[in-house]
Amino acid sequence: MSRAPTAVPLRGRALNPASAASAAREKFINASFRHLAGEYAGALERQSEVHAAHAAAATRVTGLSNELRALNDALEDVKGALEDRGSSMTDTSPLIKIKAALSALRAEAKTMDLHIGVVGHAVMQVGRLKGGRVKQSSRGSRHPSPPLAP
Repeated sequence: MSRAPTAVPLRGRALNPASAASAAREKFINASFRHLAGEYAGALERQSEVHAAHAAAATRVTGLSNELRALNDALEDVKGALEDRGSSMTDTSPLIKIKAALSALRAEAKTMDLHIGVVGHAVMQVGRLKGGRVKQSSRGSRHPSPPLAP
């Protein structure tokens, strides 16, 4: 063990020039690539900015997509309502049914007037045969008056 304390400093002196050369080489490499390290740091910073801008743009695109979907749904609802209105406005079958019903009512009213006239005439004839007079009421219809006593 007596050799160990003297051997370590000898070995340390032998390694000193190698260590100094290694340190000088490290300084040279650091100096040579320092600009690349700065460029790398700048590129990392730009990358983080681009990622942040991408995330903001993706959020905005999602919001705009949701808004577009809502607008498309509203547009489809409006189109459906307009189509329903348009088809019901051009459908004339209710009007045709109303016209037919009115024609039937007019024909029935004419028939009723004819029947009323026939009945009125018959009543008047019966009144004449019995010798009574027919008097006209204020409503315009004829009613036979009771026969007068002789």
